[in-house]
Amino acid sequence: MSKDGLVVGLDVGTTKTAVVVGEASENNEIYILGSGIAPSTGIKKGMIINIEETIKTIEAVVSDAEHISDADIDTVYISVGGYHIQGQNTRGRIIIPPSQKEIVSEDKSRVQEAAR
Repeated sequence: MSKDGLVVGLDVGTTKTAVVVGEASENNEIYILGSGIAPSTGIKKGMIINIEETIKTIEAVVSDAEHISDADIDTVYISVGGYHIQGQNTRGRIIIPPSQKEIVSEDKSRVQEAAR
């Protein structure tokens, strides 16, 4: 279910990955609706060494939080710490034919390549 006023935080750390889902009230209080937590994979000493494993962990905790909170999560605030962290905004676009009914892994690879 899509909910207005959702606030979702994601913390990706060396030892654990956690997500919390809250709903903002009219008086700016946040009510916790659900959460997910799992041991981090693909991360060593604060560095991502296996992006696919890290993605799997993030997808798992987000899925858990969606199930518990009965919410569809499409936007998160993320926390990634470390002195070595740098941000880079990129965009990637691909054309998906109208006859294609769903996004497949090849589409994901193509859009990642386009964003580089």
